[in-house]
Amino acid sequence: MTGLLTQIGICLIIICFTTVSCTKKGDPGPSGTNGTNGTNGTNGTDGTDGAPGTDGNTLYISDTIHLIDTDFGTGYWTVPTEGGGTLGNGARVATIDVDTITQRIFESGIVVVYLKTTTNFTSPNQWTQLPFQIGSFSGGYTINVTFAFDEGHLRIYYFFLHTDAAATVPNIYSIVVPTLDLRYVILPGSAGFGVAPPARFMDDASMKNYFRIR
Repeated sequence: MTGLLTQIGICLIIICFTTVSCTKKGDPGPSGTNGTNGTNGTNGTDGTDGAPGTDGNTLYISDTIHLIDTDFGTGYWTVPTEGGGTLGNGARVATIDVDTITQRIFESGIVVVYLKTTTNFTSPNQWTQLPFQIGSFSGGYTINVTFAFDEGHLRIYYFFLHTDAAATVPNIYSIVVPTLDLRYVILPGSAGFGVAPPARFMDDASMKNYFRIR
């Protein structure tokens, strides 16, 4: 009997040991690594710049030019003649610096100049487009005011022209040029208006109406 109990005891010890051995936890596994953060999305590329726009029609109207005798130097009013020659006439010339007469205006623009004149022999009260010509009181020649321009400059010419070869004409270089009030208008040319402008504008109001100047 004692032997049987001894065997039963041994069996129970073996069972307990086996049970304990089977329920024992294993060693902890290595820690897992943290997941990597997602990358930021790339920024979209900027669009390319558009081509520069072309210049619009630009109008420049100057202030009135006030000229007296001392503003005029000596020179010539010249025009080309047939065969490549040049015809010149003595003139008094005033040169005015005008920055708005650009190379583009010189090549394709329009410059119009007005002289302030009178209708009542007292004081100037109207604008007349150059060239301006009037007969002298003594007869035999005309008094002329005209202009020319190049890049950056406007030139006003004052001179006499014979109408009678027998008449005596004053020496243009020794006379006193009267005070002149003028106004010039610079236009970009006819390309932006669809049709060519009239060869000569009769008055300032007609010009403003044609070019839609406000």
